[in-house]
Amino acid sequence: MSGEVPEGWTSVTLGEVIRLEYGRALAASAREPGAIPVYGSNGICGEHSAPLVKERGIVVGRKGTAGSVNVTTGPFWPIDTTYYVVPRVESDFDWLAATLENARLSELNEATGVPGLNRDKAYGQRILLPPLKEQRRIAEVLRSVDDAHRLNDLSLTHLRLLRKLALRDLFTAADGEEPEDTILGPLPHGWAAIPAEDICEAVIDCKNRTPPITETGFAVVRTPNVRHGRFVRHDLVRTDPASFDEWTRRGRPRVGDVLITREAPIGEVCAVPHDEPVCLGQRMMLYRPQPTKLDSSFLLYALQSQPVQDHLRILGGGSTVGHVRVGDIRQLPIPCPPLATQITLAKMLEEIDLALDRAAESRAQTGDLKSSLASDLLSGRVRVPA
Repeated sequence: MSGEVPEGWTSVTLGEVIRLEYGRALAASAREPGAIPVYGSNGICGEHSAPLVKERGIVVGRKGTAGSVNVTTGPFWPIDTTYYVVPRVESDFDWLAATLENARLSELNEATGVPGLNRDKAYGQRILLPPLKEQRRIAEVLRSVDDAHRLNDLSLTHLRLLRKLALRDLFTAADGEEPEDTILGPLPHGWAAIPAEDICEAVIDCKNRTPPITETGFAVVRTPNVRHGRFVRHDLVRTDPASFDEWTRRGRPRVGDVLITREAPIGEVCAVPHDEPVCLGQRMMLYRPQPTKLDSSFLLYALQSQPVQDHLRILGGGSTVGHVRVGDIRQLPIPCPPLATQITLAKMLEEIDLALDRAAESRAQTGDLKSSLASDLLSGRVRVPA
């Protein structure tokens, strides 16, 4: 904290403003039906004995998630891995919660086994205390950003549900429709379940190991880089040119190809990225659609559809954490309508994904805005007009 104290504010220790009370251990006698939930700093609920918090409360992680700050609504009981915050002076509830978040108590963790927050160290943290009226104005501004953040969360939740339902309903015969009976179950009328190798120019397996890893070079797509229909750059590794040539001898991945994992987990897919060449790591395979029979974007969504994912789960013994054989990926049935319908459906699903991207970006922006505003307002660098 800066040594400069805004006019009208005071510099105090956290211990002058709050008291941290221990939560209680879980009690077997309170695990009966109808018992009031417990609340920990990690948000996990269970059942437990007193003390009961009847209204809104702030809990601070004491063990495990030490220093994390959460606001919850009563009735609830704080559990023994948390502290419950009791104000020592009159203060605005939301200002206090924001101040505790901004105090970065998690940085005070004691590195002895399970991370723990030392109460005395927390008490020694210095904060700035504005007058109560200014606390309330600060809290009002931060609440408005919180409201926008929650709306973005809600939008993301709804769009994810819409995507899930679309990947189920668009690939399943509607009620009252004469279905096509296939290995994937009842598909819409006029569709067929066609083995992948019959409608792809190539189905390429990786070598049986990941290439040598180097600091720079060509990107290697491994199973962690393929999630939820997207190419994930986090933890992307690279290999040298000679290894790249060897690992792409069976076929160099190109734009329009679709990658699929066949083990741990099964059936994650992504399109080959547009901006750089890649090779396949272990347990990866590649589909290259025949453009006159199969639209590349449609294939990406068809592989994520519920009928195909259910079929892959069966091939994997009822789980997505096992593995499927190379031959199963070659013969994987793809739900196929006429090409024009494929293109139409792919565009519909792409619109949902674009909306998801926009909502995720908006959520990240409101999160950054709140963090920036909290820092400015709680330090007094920016004053809220009366």
